[in-house]
Amino acid sequence: MSEHFLQNVLLFFFFFLVVIQKAIHLLRESYRNRRGLIYQKPLMSYLCGDASTFGRLKTTRPIDREILALALMESAENFAGEFGPRVRTACEQLGFVQDHVRRIQSRRWWVRAQAAYRLGLMGSPQAESFLIAALDDPIAEVRLMAIRSLAALDGQLALKPIIEHFKENSGWGLLEISDIVLRLGPVCLPILLETLNGDALRARLVAIDLLGLLKDSRAVAPLILTLNSPRQEVRIRAVKALGLIADAAAIPAICRCAGDPSWEVRLMVGSAIGRAGGLPQIPVLVHLLNDAEKRVRVEAAEALIQLGEFGRAALRQAGLGPDAFTHYLAGQFLPPTAEPPVARLA
Repeated sequence: MSEHFLQNVLLFFFFFLVVIQKAIHLLRESYRNRRGLIYQKPLMSYLCGDASTFGRLKTTRPIDREILALALMESAENFAGEFGPRVRTACEQLGFVQDHVRRIQSRRWWVRAQAAYRLGLMGSPQAESFLIAALDDPIAEVRLMAIRSLAALDGQLALKPIIEHFKENSGWGLLEISDIVLRLGPVCLPILLETLNGDALRARLVAIDLLGLLKDSRAVAPLILTLNSPRQEVRIRAVKALGLIADAAAIPAICRCAGDPSWEVRLMVGSAIGRAGGLPQIPVLVHLLNDAEKRVRVEAAEALIQLGEFGRAALRQAGLGPDAFTHYLAGQFLPPTAEPPVARLA
């Protein structure tokens, strides 16, 4: 046989295989659609409050169960109110919760992720312990689905196990938790403060970040206490959180951190004063303009600009000194034609 003939045979074989696969897919979808129509009316009747149609939803055929599960998930996604409890009851009584509890322990990570997501839509308390266990899954996508589902399931009560099991190296997990905190609001404060006083370092860091995001002045005193931590990362996060809260009671503690041995903490001091400080903190920022770390000095210059005309005047006056880098910062941050109100600084 010629090589050209073999190539044509292989080409025809692959073409035939693609056609067969497409035909099988279309037949399967057609069958699923026909079966879905059988359950569509009794399912909608049940969800609208007619419990007498529930018996017609019971089936042992695997493909019908998958069709029903998918229809219930779509209902949970698209409808709220009284539909939620009915979806939960149907999923529990039809065994869909148990099915997805088994799937969340699958060897395939995408099966676990889908199961975690669907268990959140089902809203069954039976899934809570399995979703908490999924927070330790080695795959980030599974953990994120578990976070979302636990938040939908328990709201405030789910926040503590989510923080305790939090292990994201990227910002996606923290964004999910931040969204939970912003939706729930101040009711999260007791749980965050309890976590702040715990022993787990990573959970404490997440709690500090979330307290800053919550911006509740009741968190100021506990956060000030964390400024005495021997852990540099704790002090950095605490100064940043206090700056976000922007409460006047935190300013003296923030200013004391201008002498912290860690330049990252001193960097956060400049940023925090720029958000929450005022004219009395100008000398602290001027002091930071002479810091050994240039990044701290840049942050101090930016903070002085944020404090208005007197901050700009202080930066211009500091730029007149002998230090070349401070002179450079003044030239970068100040408009060249601005007249500094130096006389009013005295």
